[in-house]
Amino acid sequence: MKVINFKLIVFHLVAVWLFIHAFATAALLFDVGLVKGFIYEGESYFSTANVDPGRISNFLVATGLSRFFGFIVSVCISFIIIRKHKMHWINVLPLFIVGYFFLFYDFLGWNYVKIIFLLPGDISDIISVKLTINSAVLLLLGTVIFWFVPTNNKAKKVFTEMKNSTDTIK
Repeated sequence: MKVINFKLIVFHLVAVWLFIHAFATAALLFDVGLVKGFIYEGESYFSTANVDPGRISNFLVATGLSRFFGFIVSVCISFIIIRKHKMHWINVLPLFIVGYFFLFYDFLGWNYVKIIFLLPGDISDIISVKLTINSAVLLLLGTVIFWFVPTNNKAKKVFTEMKNSTDTIK
């Protein structure tokens, strides 16, 4: 029996990536007024609006911790799914190491694909609704990848059932 399932690790790494960015997008809801001011006025908002430095500090801490929290939650979900399918727990270890490396060194590539993933929120002009829709879509995609990616055992079972059903038709 093969212990490490590379296909599962790759798919779960994509789901972890989606969860990290879903939590980061949802964390922007922590202070919508600050986000709205920055979007509409740019960096000049901080000097003209007389924004409290404590408010900015709290916002940065919340958004920074949200990515790590999303990472931890998604790795725990992956562990639960792997144990549910009676696979070896060692499959979570490369996921944790690679995911943490990507998170820590910011190799997540978000700047290249965020235009695609943040597109659903453009149906609204309200910032809080945009952020809610975008984070919900990212969470939904991550959840779908976590729960519906076939493991090797499920894929083999489906393939043999399909083969057996075509053999009986002949």
